[in-house]
Amino acid sequence: MIKLRHLIKEVQKFDFDHFKSRIQKQVDYILDNKISEAASKKQLQNIFYDIIRNNTGGSLNTHKKLGFLDSQVKEWNQYFSSNAWNKNGPWSQRDFNSTFTRKSGKDKTYNYYITLDKTKDNIMKFWNFLPRLDRELKTLSDSQKSPISYKIHNHLDYIIVDNDSLKIYYYDNTLKSQIENLVKMWATNNKINLSPRSHSHGADVRYNPTDSKNSYGEILSKHIAEQYYNVIKTYSKTYTSEQYFEWIKKSFEKLITNVKVD
Repeated sequence: MIKLRHLIKEVQKFDFDHFKSRIQKQVDYILDNKISEAASKKQLQNIFYDIIRNNTGGSLNTHKKLGFLDSQVKEWNQYFSSNAWNKNGPWSQRDFNSTFTRKSGKDKTYNYYITLDKTKDNIMKFWNFLPRLDRELKTLSDSQKSPISYKIHNHLDYIIVDNDSLKIYYYDNTLKSQIENLVKMWATNNKINLSPRSHSHGADVRYNPTDSKNSYGEILSKHIAEQYYNVIKTYSKTYTSEQYFEWIKKSFEKLITNVKVD
């Protein structure tokens, strides 16, 4: 019998209700054998990836709900579109010592994530004190002779809705605790509130030389999709699509924390 007891605390926003009909549709397809295993897992992976990132398609004009002016949206975009940043689509990135040797090699990138409390005051403090974090990360990269990068959304609306407010990339796993402590101290010293997360560390991995790297979000969502599919196939019509939906809501964080990428 499935244990429907995994309680999930309040962390970054996992909007299951937004995806409920899509999840239940896939469950019904699996129960009625109307879809192949590969297609089903892929559809579930796409849904779970969007849940992890909070990609609900409703990002535009969210700044108005927090009291930001349109002029501030423009200023944010201009700031993160300057020559100091490497802009790639919705993200802007800063790279320190990118020519240094990557101890993890070309096939693995370690990640550290934070989620901001989504209030106007907190986001403004994050923005205003970002140059201090920038200097501290560069100093760490210089002293350790190891490349470090970080990226942020260049559109204010996107950083408000995305569960990943800031992503830091590094290539020496011995820096894991130093980077986390550096960021937490910076946040504490500048009274920037960080939200609890289901996961703060991860890794992008290339499993085959000819493949692109799998982002950690993709690795997580694939794992969850496989586990969910297996549960549904194991217990079949013992449970309804509604019960399977409730199970994934309650088990989601546990499934995330079970994934380990060293």
